[in-house]
Amino acid sequence: MRYLANIKSLCQIFLNIGLAFLFGLIIITLSQTAIADQASQDQASQDQVSQAQTSSAQTSSAQPSPANIATVQSSKPAVLKLYSYDEALKLAQNQGKFTILFFWTKSCEICRQFKEEVLTNQEVIAQLNADFFMVSIDSQFDKALTRKYRVNAVPRLIFLESTGKPASFLPGGVSSSMFRVFLGYISSESYRSMGFDEFINQFLEDE
Repeated sequence: MRYLANIKSLCQIFLNIGLAFLFGLIIITLSQTAIADQASQDQASQDQVSQAQTSSAQTSSAQPSPANIATVQSSKPAVLKLYSYDEALKLAQNQGKFTILFFWTKSCEICRQFKEEVLTNQEVIAQLNADFFMVSIDSQFDKALTRKYRVNAVPRLIFLESTGKPASFLPGGVSSSMFRVFLGYISSESYRSMGFDEFINQFLEDE
């Protein structure tokens, strides 16, 4: 009987040890699961933060910076400045520049082409705005100026010195490149010492 009691006691001890061991395994498993879930949540949070930062960076790069805006605004086409006859003469005298009188008519096809093809050229516009005061004159409307400058055919461009004295003239129908050369011939005052043909030859040699 004592022997059976001892066996029963040992079995109870082993049972208690087994239950304790099993309970410990359960605790460890639950802890590891909780740790894994927390790590997964942390990784998900980091992924969300990274996505938000990436999205913000893309949005910032898509929006134009002030410098880009300034570049876009500065790239707008230049506009040719036109003046009245009296205003141009006064400004030319005050600033020591030349005046250009551009005579034309609505029925003149060459005049129309010169306006559309030459006077819209950005390099031509820049040169005119910098060194000249230009006056656009409809010969059929302004008879007084047409007679004063003895214009009997259009298109015609008459160049005046700052004093109002005629410096040279040019028939219309020239190309943008040739017109720019002629503007340089006038603005450099080369017309005082050489003819236009000589100036062109010199220009070509320098090129």
